[in-house]
Amino acid sequence: MCMMRVVPLLRSGRFRADDLGSASRGRWWQALVDDPRLVAAAIPVAAIGLFVVKGGGFESTTFYPVSLLLLGLVGVIAVMQLRAGYAPSRTATAAIVCLAAYTCWCYASIAWSADQGTAWVGANRTTLYLALFSSCVLLPWRRTTLAALLCLLSLWIAAAGLWELAQAAKDSNPDDYFQLGRFAASYGYQNVAAAMFLMAFWPLVAIASRREVTPVFRAVAMGGASMLPCLALLAQSRASLIAFPATAAVFLLLVPRRARTIVTLVAPLVLLAFFRGRLLDVYPAIRDGRHFLPVIAAARNGVELAGAIGVVAGFALAAADLLVLGQGVRRAAATAVLAVATIAAAAGLVAGAVFLHHPVARIHHAWTTFKHPAEQPVSNSSYFSAGVGGNRYDFWRIAWNEFKAHPVAGVGVDNFQLDYLRDRRSFEEPLYPHSLEIRLLSETGVVGAALFGAFAAFVVAALRRLRRFPPDRRALAGAAVTVTVYWVIHDSIDWFWEIPAAGGFALVACGAALSFLNPPRALQKARRVVRLTALPAVALLVVAAAAAVVPAWLAAEDIARAAGGWGDDPELAFSRLDSARRLNPVSSEPDLVAGAIAIRLGEDGRAEMLFRRALTRQPRDWYAHLELAVLATDRRAWGAAQRELTAARRLDPLEYTIRLVTADVRQRRQVKTSELDQIFLERIRR
Repeated sequence: MCMMRVVPLLRSGRFRADDLGSASRGRWWQALVDDPRLVAAAIPVAAIGLFVVKGGGFESTTFYPVSLLLLGLVGVIAVMQLRAGYAPSRTATAAIVCLAAYTCWCYASIAWSADQGTAWVGANRTTLYLALFSSCVLLPWRRTTLAALLCLLSLWIAAAGLWELAQAAKDSNPDDYFQLGRFAASYGYQNVAAAMFLMAFWPLVAIASRREVTPVFRAVAMGGASMLPCLALLAQSRASLIAFPATAAVFLLLVPRRARTIVTLVAPLVLLAFFRGRLLDVYPAIRDGRHFLPVIAAARNGVELAGAIGVVAGFALAAADLLVLGQGVRRAAATAVLAVATIAAAAGLVAGAVFLHHPVARIHHAWTTFKHPAEQPVSNSSYFSAGVGGNRYDFWRIAWNEFKAHPVAGVGVDNFQLDYLRDRRSFEEPLYPHSLEIRLLSETGVVGAALFGAFAAFVVAALRRLRRFPPDRRALAGAAVTVTVYWVIHDSIDWFWEIPAAGGFALVACGAALSFLNPPRALQKARRVVRLTALPAVALLVVAAAAAVVPAWLAAEDIARAAGGWGDDPELAFSRLDSARRLNPVSSEPDLVAGAIAIRLGEDGRAEMLFRRALTRQPRDWYAHLELAVLATDRRAWGAAQRELTAARRLDPLEYTIRLVTADVRQRRQVKTSELDQIFLERIRR
């Protein structure tokens, strides 16, 4: 129904640059409703809102149907725009072309990937990002529409986080909301929760600081902006301690009237400092496992109170703007604010230097703990006490080795884990290398990194026009760009590309800002030429992308239904998995799931056939070898079991369950699959 409404709306409007003017006619909401592209603009924003409450959109069954909807939207927008004789700016077009070329390269990497099924999922995820970015770039965004949709999405992120926190305060098992004591909200990952909250912070600050915005909406925006840093602190993301200040500096450089922006930032930051005690108390309470519900409830109350106080502060700021009428008074106040902010920044630098005391020794210690995290004890009082410890050095070491071994093409999209399991020094099992830049090099090689780098370069070139625009447009576009900047900084040391809620938010904001600053241009060529060349090309690309997504989506749906309903009708589950195998001819997942079901049904012969068939598609799957070893112990084929264990151990030398089964085989003892299942379930829960 949405698509049926988009077509006439797009046809009714002409894609002119003057559509981006101010909403002088009627009230702001009237200008918003009158925007003929409102529904089309709302669809990609609504997609991000869906991902926010659906585990970040990580599961393929979540983002595949959204990808198809967005591909259809891109096709409709492109056709209507080209038929009207308008096209994106040259830099925007170049950015889309480069991202499309990178997407094609991701699909090409399936050919040389060790795990082709996983590579297909990764390439389809890139198609989602291409559709999100293109749909936003192709639309000329009005100021009111951009402000309203960014504000609504940010408030939705804040409301969803508060809802999850409120549910956690009533649940005796906090594991569904907190991972190892850190707030993961609905995303299932603490760091992405912190990133989403802090990305959503900047559009609300921009809205709350604008004098031309009505007091009610300034107050609401300030209330949301006051809650978001508090929610982010509950996630205790160490990278946010670097990304947030760096992004704040970028934000202040991009937006106009910095004094007004600094004043707006005061209330959320002061409230964060005031409530930090009850927020930081949650981590040790959950880690200790005692009396954590009252502590979580206190944190929830603190976040709610911060939001309420923020609303009052927003009204107060709006009232102050109405009272301070003189231009001279405003200039004097701005000068005073900037002076105080400069002094505070200088004092902060001095305090940091005093705290470091011996900077060289501290840097050496940080590097040592980064390379050898086991030497750095983690306190139960705060996760921030872990410093820079972790296993990212080991992740990056393996990823860099992958790049050195395959410098041109990489190992294939999302194929990092196979080499990591074989060569790792830690007991973690990451799927991704935890860095956007290293991911590009290791998985797509120099070619993929160059294509994505060209995309980023064209985006930066297009956004350089930011300072040419009036203050109201600069504030909105600057806030949208800051969302992307935060994502880039934080994603440089994490794996947000694989979580559509975060990556999609960044690309939607970036695409909207790019179109807002570089409105579509009138085509010089005749419309007939455009119809004969550009329109078929667009249609071909959209159809090809949809053809790549549809079979994978149907296969993923069959696998999910079989895994969830095999207990009621096993044969129907096997039939669905056979269908999934036909739809996705490169993935071993249908056979692995079918083999696991067959084991639980006691059909050992069928299970062995399925696991061996899975290995024909993915020979480097240690799990299939392990299950074949377990099946061999049932028939007391100890030699066969040992051979399978040797193969599994070669692929994943540090896997705990392989060592357990090896010990049983050496003692000629049959392995119980129920014990292995319990170990895997506990690992997933942790």
